[in-house]
Amino acid sequence: MRAYVAVTDREWFRFLRLRPDLDEVSFWQPGGTREFRALSVGQPFLFKLHYPNHAIVGGGYLRHASALVPTSLAWEAFGEKNGVDSLAEMRRRIEGYRRIPTDSHADYVSKVACSRSGGEEGSLSFYLEGKRGRPGEEGEGPAAAAGGAVP
Repeated sequence: MRAYVAVTDREWFRFLRLRPDLDEVSFWQPGGTREFRALSVGQPFLFKLHYPNHAIVGGGYLRHASALVPTSLAWEAFGEKNGVDSLAEMRRRIEGYRRIPTDSHADYVSKVACSRSGGEEGSLSFYLEGKRGRPGEEGEGPAAAAGGAVP
């Protein structure tokens, strides 16, 4: 079975971990320009924190993916499932990663939604506990800038 390990933001992870009632989570990439095709629906999608943590801290199962979605539409469709509490905060984070202000020509994100519960049969997002899954603990393995599929 294939899985995808996505490098993610610590604040995104913390925000979603505190909201166990959400039925899915929305993983987005600022400036994504192509559709996510590394997995098929129902395959594991894992969340790994940015450097220096390098820990896989949770995951879910791919529900659907799309490319070049306007940020406002992503917010309208997913709201807090995007890992932030407002559209303004989502745009602020995008600007921080792009290091340029968002505008009408660049206000797009690439979207991947993972089921948490109530989705595909047997699907459930999860968050790891303990030393290997706790934010702030350094994990093993090389840094990854954008993520990758593993067999």
